[in-house]
Amino acid sequence: MSNYPPPPPPDPNQPNPYGQPQQPQQPQQPPPPSPYGQPQQPGYGQQPGYGQPQPYGQQPGYGQPQQYGQPAYGQPGYGQPGASPFGAYAAWGTRFAAYLIDALIVVGVAIVPIILGVVLIAADAEAIGVILYILGVAAAIGFQIWNNVMKQGNTGYSIGKGLMGIKVVGINTGQPIGTGSGFVRWLMHAFIDGAICYLGFLWPLWDAQKQTWGDKVVSSIVIQAPKP
Repeated sequence: MSNYPPPPPPDPNQPNPYGQPQQPQQPQQPPPPSPYGQPQQPGYGQQPGYGQPQPYGQQPGYGQPQQYGQPAYGQPGYGQPGASPFGAYAAWGTRFAAYLIDALIVVGVAIVPIILGVVLIAADAEAIGVILYILGVAAAIGFQIWNNVMKQGNTGYSIGKGLMGIKVVGINTGQPIGTGSGFVRWLMHAFIDGAICYLGFLWPLWDAQKQTWGDKVVSSIVIQAPKP
């Protein structure tokens, strides 16, 4: 055992031997209440407990509202079948009805001189009959060029398509295809689309973009667009 007495307790009035005064311990105070009546948010890195309100600006996961500009569930959007960026594709039946209207007008324009020409040729008036026949054929071709190439190429509408509310436009532009592409499209319809059992005219029935072969050659589509 040591014969030295224990050291006396430190005197609070004496300076700290390390050069700093001793600070009295302060009792811990509870955190002040929020000025808005809400509990304080947990510190950085802490997750809020069950039942605590979400921080401002955070949306709940399930059932949150649709964001601006996004289509709601079940509504058709861009790129879905049956629609193009410029409008819904025209139905095959509507296109066929427009074609019939245009064809009937051609027949009405050409039938009288052609019939008269055939009658006169049979009656030995061949010169006049041939002239009338040629005039009838020329009238039919001329009307189709005006209706299906010039008018439709510049406006998108033939007479029949205007009555049925459908329009021919470029697949990439949504604008009329012009007379040059309109002429190529008309030639395709006249000589190619109907050459193999009218397969080119029937192609829109199963084609994703409802195109005939003539449409594919000139990159055109037919959409629903009532004439203003």
